[in-house]
Amino acid sequence: MLSPVRANVYLHAFDRAFLAYCRAPGLAARLVRYGADFVSLMRGGVTETRREVAQRVGRMELKLNEEKSRVVDARKGSFDFRGVTFGRKRSLRTGKVISLVEPARKAQQHFRDEVRTLTGRGSHSRRKGKWWSESSAMGEEG
Repeated sequence: MLSPVRANVYLHAFDRAFLAYCRAPGLAARLVRYGADFVSLMRGGVTETRREVAQRVGRMELKLNEEKSRVVDARKGSFDFRGVTFGRKRSLRTGKVISLVEPARKAQQHFRDEVRTLTGRGSHSRRKGKWWSESSAMGEEG
């Protein structure tokens, strides 16, 4: 696993090669990368581009994570990237199809778990080894 700074330096060559590859046949493509993770947004040539990406990454002595790598038609489905879900849905208010960006389910669950940990039983304030209560706040032992 690469650190984000090292990944930025190391994968800069990949960014340039990817964009040059897409420009040559006139593919409309965008590359979004954060650290060693990336998303390629394009309108065609997906199969060939995926092969080219695997080859270029392989030449850098890296490999694609096949579990996380997939092709999605973003007009019909959604995808998660760095804890965020990107997709398109019909607006309940206007009825138009809109782009939707929201925290991924896994990120939402992680947040809920953290809140439960911080606010669940056993996390209330303590005073002198006893639970803080209204009676102990008034100076009575409780």
